[in-house]
Amino acid sequence: MAGWVLKGGEDYLHHLDYIRAVKNPQWWSQECGPKMLAGEPVFAWMNKTQSLFGSAGIYARGRVVRFLPNGRDNENDLRFWRPEAIAEKRDSTKPHVEFEVQTIHDSDTFLSRDVLAEHPLFRNHNLLTLDIGSVRELTDEQAKELDRLLATPIAATSWDLFSQSPDDELRAKATAWVPGNPKLGSIRKPRNHFVPAIALRRSNGRCELCEWTAPKDRLERPILEVHHIDGLQYDRPDAVGAICPNCHAIIHRGQKGGELNARLRILIAEKESQH
Repeated sequence: MAGWVLKGGEDYLHHLDYIRAVKNPQWWSQECGPKMLAGEPVFAWMNKTQSLFGSAGIYARGRVVRFLPNGRDNENDLRFWRPEAIAEKRDSTKPHVEFEVQTIHDSDTFLSRDVLAEHPLFRNHNLLTLDIGSVRELTDEQAKELDRLLATPIAATSWDLFSQSPDDELRAKATAWVPGNPKLGSIRKPRNHFVPAIALRRSNGRCELCEWTAPKDRLERPILEVHHIDGLQYDRPDAVGAICPNCHAIIHRGQKGGELNARLRILIAEKESQH
């Protein structure tokens, strides 16, 4: 028995609300649908732009109920669709698959793309390149491994550390941190998660570059992203900044990204000189 990873398009559907409210969602599955058998495991993939956890990844698990070769037959789920998509999709005859949602994974068991990218069973798998409306097939071994990973609470994230630990404690742990063995067979250097937590605490909810006061996300966390000024290999408080998504995008892709990165380096050095 195989397994399947489904990725829907956030451009026409409010997926998080849909998965939580509809027990048996119906998902567009044109190419793989005919191969999907009742009872096979299904994993729902969340895009980074939708994610509450800062990463793409798997946020729900279920099982195939039936294949719908002539299109969806449930009108009740239209309330979760974006208005501009309803006219186009209401009469769609594209094949769909219906699956039963069995578990929804919150911040303790959300399985991020970063973890999968480091796992020997998945780091070269095409599920890591999911596009809108895509379906990816899994082997039985891969499906069982996803079940195991989803059943295992993840380590504390930078946001968890940021919200729970005093500043002095965070800095002491960051200094004392010693990298262990690369997890899940990865050759990548393990990351010191205390350092991003320090940056998030230091920012006090404001972009450390443009000083924009960040709005809160649905979990009451400031919408800020941690940027490694000189690359991921530098895990020090003076080498990272908590910045807004706009500044982060400009640094990486903007015409004046280098100038802004240099300015951020100076601003962070000034802040860190006080510690």
